[in-house]
Amino acid sequence: MSLTCTIPLGREKYTGKLNKPERETTNGFLTTELAETRQVSTTGLDQVLPASSSRVSNLNGVVNPYLYEPLPSTSSIRIIELLPGPRCSQIQCLLRCGNVDSPDLAFEALSYVWGDEKPQVDIICDGMSLTITPNLSTALESLRYIDRPRFIWADAICINQLDLNERGHQVRLMRKIYKRAFKTLVWVGLDEYLEAPLAFIEKLAHPVSSNGWKSLAKLFQLPWFYRFWVIQEISLSSNAFLVWGENSTPWSDIAGASQWLRQFGYKFIDQYGIQGAYNAYLMDALTNQGIALTAPLTFLRLLGLTRQFHVTDPRDRIFAILGLPTVDADPENEVFFMEPDYTLTLNEVYWRVAHEILQTDDQLRLLSAVQHGPCIGTDLPSWVPRWDRLYTHGLAPSDPTAENHRASRGLLHDRPETPQFLSQLLSVKGIKADEVIGMTDIIAYDDLAFLSSASGIEEDHLARKILSFLEANSINHETSLKEIFWTVTAGKDWYGLLLEDSEIEAHFADFSSYWSRTTSNISMKPSETHDSFHNTSPAVIEEVFARLKETIFNACNQRRLFLTKGGLLGIGPASMLKGDHVCVILGAIVPYILRQVEEQYLLVGECYSFNLMHGEAVEKWHHGELEIESIIIR
Repeated sequence: MSLTCTIPLGREKYTGKLNKPERETTNGFLTTELAETRQVSTTGLDQVLPASSSRVSNLNGVVNPYLYEPLPSTSSIRIIELLPGPRCSQIQCLLRCGNVDSPDLAFEALSYVWGDEKPQVDIICDGMSLTITPNLSTALESLRYIDRPRFIWADAICINQLDLNERGHQVRLMRKIYKRAFKTLVWVGLDEYLEAPLAFIEKLAHPVSSNGWKSLAKLFQLPWFYRFWVIQEISLSSNAFLVWGENSTPWSDIAGASQWLRQFGYKFIDQYGIQGAYNAYLMDALTNQGIALTAPLTFLRLLGLTRQFHVTDPRDRIFAILGLPTVDADPENEVFFMEPDYTLTLNEVYWRVAHEILQTDDQLRLLSAVQHGPCIGTDLPSWVPRWDRLYTHGLAPSDPTAENHRASRGLLHDRPETPQFLSQLLSVKGIKADEVIGMTDIIAYDDLAFLSSASGIEEDHLARKILSFLEANSINHETSLKEIFWTVTAGKDWYGLLLEDSEIEAHFADFSSYWSRTTSNISMKPSETHDSFHNTSPAVIEEVFARLKETIFNACNQRRLFLTKGGLLGIGPASMLKGDHVCVILGAIVPYILRQVEEQYLLVGECYSFNLMHGEAVEKWHHGELEIESIIIR
């Protein structure tokens, strides 16, 4: 099972209308509006001067490498004039210069995956040799016309990648580039096994045939659906077409299929390994025409939603989404969350983002984004998230008003407006609620593999691990099934949303039935288990247990179960150790694990403990049982 969006998008039902595209043939393509029949005006482009013979070749007749000329203004971009040519012939093009704000500028934008950089491919650009990646070469060869030029913007060619200042400035313009393009061509690669026709037909059909699932799986497994840059590219495009080999379809159809899969096809996503459908669903949700998100979209939340995507340069986890609007940034009016500056190191970028977020993060949600994995690194302060590392799903909910996650309830008025920064140190106030005395090993996917078939359920490894752990560590402590239920689900449903009051009883009944079946051969278990599925069909049972599996995976994967001196049961980060403190930080909605090192602390990560989620530590402080302390996190 793969990690997908770390924060849920919502429960909105899919209502999109999927229209079967009309197809025409051009240059060997079965296509939908792919061949642009109108004559594209070059009015908005500067004319390209012929390259001199001294630039084109040396005395031995060898083509010289391409030399970029500086762009003339801050609103200038380069556009590829892709010259016509037959298949399998070397790509030749001209680079023209235009003003991105010009109404006369007409071009298509290319969205693609850079892919492997070797073996590199040489094309002829302005009479000189320019090296590009094989995937871009294949895309240009497939998209060029045989009888007329085509005007395309592609980042690897149109941006001088060796000029760090130009890279940063052109990233600022990408929002305009993809909004200004009259079409975005989403090149997902060659279709070697001719899966596209069936995939593009089956995306319109519900239910999907068995062969259709395999073709859709191949589509959503393609690297494009996991590339970080495409989030901004597709979200800003008003007219996008997905091109797979010699077939194409409107992006809106792909988005509609992903909506249906996200809402109704969760078990097929797991079965066929098509987690890319989640990513497509997210991209659609971020468009102006997409479904509504469940909470305001801050830049921090955007970082969390996109964490599972892949990127070559980790700094682009920040820079590649600067063009998307959030409540704390307005790129349409040139107000970016931060400036894309490729002269900064990765650690400098991450620290600046964290510092900026904490200025307005009144619930300290940034700290929940910290994921160290099995051990805590030393290259950055422990409170600064490494956005290029993703081990598990977040515990903190996206809804800032969630009642089931209010660990510091009653302390908000005592919290300073912003945390204090002491160089690389973070100063907060909080309550050390308890101390860890025992924990399991790291919970992995194999521990959650309890679902076997509709005919029966195998013994759950996680259930045995929990009960054995409690028996070995609990002294005079009676852990109830409800506490186990809340802990291993972190108070959420399979969709990643917090359980509402009206849902709790039904969810607990399902969990009790699952627990009863998967622990039937285990003697040490809470006595209140009850199997309510005696007269339920195997298909329904399988569906319910599949959702439970998803819920428990989201909460427990790559975490540890722990017990404290005071008898609290919880789940915490993989890097936690005995002796760590369970702390409630003023303003925060979930507790955190902190490790004392001399007079300071390391932030180990967020945790969940049912008996700390509703302000219980605050109540003890009010009764004088606990103290509020100044905590310096390094």
